[in-house]
Amino acid sequence: MCSAGKYCVLLLLMKSVLSDSGSSHQVVLLDTTAVLGELDWKTYPVNGWDAITEMDEHNRPIHTFQVCHVMEPNQNNWLRSGWIQRQAAQRVHVELRFTLRDCNSIPWVSGTCKETFNLFYMQTDEPLSAGARFRPTDYTKVDTIAADESFTQTDLGDRVLRLNTEVREVGPVTQKGFYLAFQDVGACIALVSVKVFYKRCPSTVRNLAAFPDTVPHMDSSSLVEVRGACVENAEERDTPKLYCGADGDWLVPLGRCVCSIGHEEMDGHCRGPVLVGAVKKDWASQDSIALSWSEVEQPPSAILDYEVKYYEKEQEQLSYSSTRTKTPSVVVTGLRPSTVYVFHVRARTAAGYMAYGSSFEFTTAAEDPEVADQGQVLVVVTASVGGFSLLVILTLFLLITGRSDILCLKTSHRHTLRDTHLPIISGVTTRSLLMDFFFCSSNHPLLFSKWLNQFSA
Repeated sequence: MCSAGKYCVLLLLMKSVLSDSGSSHQVVLLDTTAVLGELDWKTYPVNGWDAITEMDEHNRPIHTFQVCHVMEPNQNNWLRSGWIQRQAAQRVHVELRFTLRDCNSIPWVSGTCKETFNLFYMQTDEPLSAGARFRPTDYTKVDTIAADESFTQTDLGDRVLRLNTEVREVGPVTQKGFYLAFQDVGACIALVSVKVFYKRCPSTVRNLAAFPDTVPHMDSSSLVEVRGACVENAEERDTPKLYCGADGDWLVPLGRCVCSIGHEEMDGHCRGPVLVGAVKKDWASQDSIALSWSEVEQPPSAILDYEVKYYEKEQEQLSYSSTRTKTPSVVVTGLRPSTVYVFHVRARTAAGYMAYGSSFEFTTAAEDPEVADQGQVLVVVTASVGGFSLLVILTLFLLITGRSDILCLKTSHRHTLRDTHLPIISGVTTRSLLMDFFFCSSNHPLLFSKWLNQFSA
């Protein structure tokens, strides 16, 4: 059982704190229920508010702050948040969820127990230093917070939770960030959660025009006029406009966009109509595929021709090819054997190209194994003959040049460059002349090459 000074409501709060899922109109700057670590909030004096962190059944922390000095008069206990960046906000909203003890249910506290607390804020362009002195006069009061429902000792015994939710608007905020502060003047309070957010009109598409995220004006009574941009393949008919209200709602749609010629409105977008039916493969070879497709019964305008886009499967980002045909059929050539290709077909009318139809995958025929084997044999034979011929030439060259040094010295005085036209005859004399010439012509590469060609012939 909890006393008047320290009461226990934490277990009753476990299943209710995380129930709010938020709204797409809100940009949350702080939500204590979503903070996994320590909040590092400050208390002045240090024995005023108590920070309590417990884990729920999903092992998520629940941060609460409690104060209950109702027996002592003249209480002045402060709790200050961390620095909160305002981002694009011009005004922020503070949502407080808390429980408050009914003073009449606490004996002997007449005149000292209160049932309200105060909310303050302070703007700064950067966080305060760790040793900065806390001065209550630096903070601006937002409002006095009272409970719609207070709980009693009986409620605690019956495990009845009376949770209050209050939202206050803070601002205008003009600096980069701000602090919140909570002043207790003698109440018995458990501050269960604090959420700080600002409202915006979320991005949307209306009348084929796109409108961006928009933050309302500081003045909550005025609307923000926003001009929209036509979606792809759409054109302005009248300037599209929407007005962003203070609660994050779009109001008063004006103007519109219309789909360009050759496109139709579908789910807020302009898409080109598909004038091509199912594509089928008529036949396939190793390097070609014949395709045909059906036409729509009543096209919006005459079809001038078709474009066929194709590429190897999973290779579209690397390369693709296309071809055109005036009839609903085509033979695509220059393909690779045993390869899967993806095909897209679209029609062209006087208004331009329509949308591509569904993609279809077809495979070319496999390569004939007998033809492949014959080709491999021809390559091997050709390589063998060429290698043998080269080997013979090199062998003759090495045999002839082996003795050239000696023979040239012996016979160089007997032969001149005019001896290059030698008869190809057998015998020692011819061989000697050849040996002499091979060595002696080494310094005349052009002449040597000419002679070698004659000898080879």
